[in-house]
Amino acid sequence: MSEIRAVFFDIDGTLFSTADFATQARAASADAMIEAGLRVPREDLLEELTEVVREFSSNHERHFDKLLLRLPRRVLKGLNPAVIIAAGIVAYHDTKTRLLEPFEDAREVLKR
Repeated sequence: MSEIRAVFFDIDGTLFSTADFATQARAASADAMIEAGLRVPREDLLEELTEVVREFSSNHERHFDKLLLRLPRRVLKGLNPAVIIAAGIVAYHDTKTRLLEPFEDAREVLKR
């Protein structure tokens, strides 16, 4: 019998909780965009971002661009949209590097 040399996994929901991570990362993004000056209540921003993700899929590369296009222009008055989008992107990726952890039992399987 041949030795197994590699195993491939679909990591989403297999090695770590994608849903939990995405929720935390999107919340951090919303907070960062508001901190950068976006004048939208947090819950409204998260609700609209959720709609963008539903409409364009979670793998779409321009969620925050689409999000800003859906908001009233007055919430961006005097702000550079690129700065707001960048704040969201940085917060999302910072959350990913800080919080992305495999399931505990996944670690044991991967060690074998």
